[in-house]
Amino acid sequence: MFSYVEFNVRKDVVKESSFHSQGGTADFKKLENGFQVTYEMPNIGFVIPIEVQLEEDYVETKVLAAEIIDIKENSRKVMIKGKKIQKVD
Repeated sequence: MFSYVEFNVRKDVVKESSFHSQGGTADFKKLENGFQVTYEMPNIGFVIPIEVQLEEDYVETKVLAAEIIDIKENSRKVMIKGKKIQKVD
């Protein structure tokens, strides 16, 4: 479950959705000390990569913000759980 706001529609309307209801798919890639999973949600139009690394005494999880893709035609500003992202052409 996640919350998001489409700023080009209404800034005061927070929408909630889930990976499943957005027709989501996940692609897994093994890394040397962990893995990367890329979530694609075609109904909302986002591709969000996550990287998990096993370190000596902790696990590091990163949202690869620079690699987030907005696959919708029209550029829009969206906030997902506090992370503001904007499509740049």
